Amino acid sequence: MNLRTGSRVGIGFWIILATLIAALVAGNALSAYSRNQRVDGLETINDKWVLVTTMKSALLEAAIDMRNIALQSDIRAMKKGGDRVRAQQQRYSDARNKFEAIGLSDAEKKIVSDITQLDKEIESPLLEAMSQAFAFNNDTAANPFDHHRSAASAGIN
Repeated sequence: MNLRTGSRVGIGFWIILATLIAALVAGNALSAYSRNQRVDGLETINDKWVLVTTMKSALLEAAIDMRNIALQSDIRAMKKGGDRVRAQQQRYSDARNKFEAIGLSDAEKKIVSDITQLDKEIESPLLEAMSQAFAFNNDTAANPFDHHRSAASAGIN
């Protein structure tokens, strides 16, 4: 090539400038992708956290309503308590379904499976306790849970 020195320096300058611009654009694109991935991950974590706290709240409120059923002396109040328990159970179930729909890790699947199993185990004693409470047999209304309470205590120790 018969280019003068100034032309060669100019071409080199523009090549280096184009390389820097390409590196800057590529870096910005990768940074934006990484940022979007982090935001998506944080949104998923936040959604899961909201659903888990909803599930926990529904379980606790249902437990309180179950306990209060046995303390009532009016059938209408007991039925309202039963309706509140069912509403909380539905709220829990809806939150659990949304939680599962988000996508779970293996550890989360195991925890949800364990909770579902405990729900199934407690269902018949709960119905028995509620029928005892509706029969105003408050002394034995809590007895169906004694076995589960002692089993849970044994599992903790």
